[in-house]
Amino acid sequence: MYRIKALRPFADINIGDIGGYVEATRNLALFSDDSWIYDDAIVEGQAKVSGSAKIKGNAYLGDYATAHGSAEVRGSVVMKDHSCAGREAKVFGCAILAGEAYVTNEAWVYGSAVITDALIAQKKSRIYGNVKLSGKIKAFQNTTMRGNAEITYCPNDPDSFDEFLVFSNFYNTNVDPMLLLDSDVIFDGSSFGGFVLKRHLEAIVSEEV
Repeated sequence: MYRIKALRPFADINIGDIGGYVEATRNLALFSDDSWIYDDAIVEGQAKVSGSAKIKGNAYLGDYATAHGSAEVRGSVVMKDHSCAGREAKVFGCAILAGEAYVTNEAWVYGSAVITDALIAQKKSRIYGNVKLSGKIKAFQNTTMRGNAEITYCPNDPDSFDEFLVFSNFYNTNVDPMLLLDSDVIFDGSSFGGFVLKRHLEAIVSEEV
């Protein structure tokens, strides 16, 4: 591993500033972008930081993980596999992004949240606490999930590009016992504390144990 050193001034970086660690030059867009790896953060493997993205604290990016746009990844976050943080996304705390997880468009993922494959996007969605999301899930339009919510969604056709479990303008506290999210999904339960999530009102996808 190599510790990086700034060769030019940009953003809040001055010439000679010492940054975090990389395995190779491929891990950071050095000359064309204003991205930077701060503190003791590590980027290795085929992972890459570009655009104006900032990696701080003890954050770790490995495998093929990417951070781009104005994304900020900090704390003790782990990003691995093909996970991605883009645009104005913030990932912090002890959150884990894995699989094809994609956080973008001002969404925040933090606390001890674990996101695997789910797309968390659009207009200030907030995922935090001990939330665990896996499978083909999309969270849009100010959706908030917190606490110990666990959702796993495996569509009937895992190769489908269209079949996702979609949340929009959803808040997982004090929800209506029969909250209709879209034409295919309904909740039975007053909150994520004891919900049964159903697909087409028949196939149980996930339930509290």
